[in-house]
Amino acid sequence: MAQRLTKEECRKLFRQFDNGNGILSLAEIDRAIVYWHPEFGTNRQAMIRAFKAADTNGTGFIEFKEFRRFLDLLYYYNQLSDLF
Repeated sequence: MAQRLTKEECRKLFRQFDNGNGILSLAEIDRAIVYWHPEFGTNRQAMIRAFKAADTNGTGFIEFKEFRRFLDLLYYYNQLSDLF
């Protein structure tokens, strides 16, 4: 079971994979998740679903304010997929 990251850990992870523009693309998110929690990286469907749900302003990118929600949703969708 994944442990929820603190706000500072989220910020560090976000900055580590951000290319400097202050937002994360799906490709950047993919690299971050494989690094942070490899088993989450194997469930691409859950990752895409969490990405779309967390992208509340519909830009196709995740801003830092959306990133923690993305991580929470990713955990949730992975748990759901494990049930079926």
